[in-house]
Amino acid sequence: MIEWFRWAKASIYNHFNQLSFNKKFDGIETDKTEFQDWCEIRIEGPRLMETTRENFIYDYGVNIECLSTDMKDAYKLDAMIGEVVAYMLECIPLKKFGELTEETGEYLIRSSEVQMYPFSTPAGVEVKRCQIETNYRLRLNRSL
Repeated sequence: MIEWFRWAKASIYNHFNQLSFNKKFDGIETDKTEFQDWCEIRIEGPRLMETTRENFIYDYGVNIECLSTDMKDAYKLDAMIGEVVAYMLECIPLKKFGELTEETGEYLIRSSEVQMYPFSTPAGVEVKRCQIETNYRLRLNRSL
């Protein structure tokens, strides 16, 4: 089977791995207790649709939850959200991952608005949280 599924998911993770703060990727365990600020990155999909013979659309949902335990900097979470949104607004180049990283010339294009959902924090819990999500679409003119 062609590696498009793996390449697309790896390209998304690689794109958001450039964020300047600590990250936890879906399915990869990390000890978050050592982090003061971090984000959790989850990818939904792909949802696959064949539009015509050998023409396919792959849809992916990207959900990033930002968390901060820094109670001294009132704007720390806002800075994290701004950085995530800036990365979400960019197109993501699809890269082949193997021994070398090679760009394919294809891009995952954002296909929905970027939505933010701040969480209210219960009294006594010292963590600020916000969930940010959007969707990406990849169109390929190749047979599987």
